[in-house]
Amino acid sequence: MYIINKGKINKKGNKRNCFWLVESVRNGNKTNMRNLLYLGNIDIAENERATLGKLIERKIKKMPLTCKFSEKLENMSDAAVLKYNLKWDDTSEISEKKEKTEYVEIDLNSFDHSQSRTAGSETIALEFWKRLGFSKVFEKCGFKPEQIDRAKAVILGRLISPGSELHTYNWLKRETILPEFLPSMQYSIPFNALYEIGDMIYSNKSTIEYLLRQNLKKLYSQTDIIIRFIRTLSG
Repeated sequence: MYIINKGKINKKGNKRNCFWLVESVRNGNKTNMRNLLYLGNIDIAENERATLGKLIERKIKKMPLTCKFSEKLENMSDAAVLKYNLKWDDTSEISEKKEKTEYVEIDLNSFDHSQSRTAGSETIALEFWKRLGFSKVFEKCGFKPEQIDRAKAVILGRLISPGSELHTYNWLKRETILPEFLPSMQYSIPFNALYEIGDMIYSNKSTIEYLLRQNLKKLYSQTDIIIRFIRTLSG
């Protein structure tokens, strides 16, 4: 098994990466390539691709691993193996398991959970991030895609679970599903970059506020009237 990039160049000349896990299949005198799993636009360097492909293959085939790889590659391979098993699991085995189902009484109070993630507030916050055009605002301020992801993580993190940068980092790492919606942070969360992005946001504060205000007016045309009314009441 190995990984290839089937990315295409769009009309603007930008290349969109589309990585696939594939394998070579012998067909008579010819060797054909078979698609096994779509991996998407994963954040992986050219020299890591072969290693990740072999690591996924060994885990799928339950072969022994002779060494430990980086956290990023381990997480990527675990996620790929889970998707692979869900896609290629033998339906006959599933039906056989159902036939052998055995029911027992359990005490619901004895249940515990682990590795759970929150998703409710995140879903609402992401929807309003989209409506207010935050990503376009940051693009106009010169932010790169990975920097926009970090800005989104910090801003929504402070909104949903207020705290320090360290608190936000731990929240992203252990409590929330938000990294699943941030392509550059699905497999690793950069600690120092979360501190640095705050400075970038602050240095573009005036531009960001101006652009957001324009977007807000498009969504809610009565914004200025409401603000003036509030100021009148407070005055």
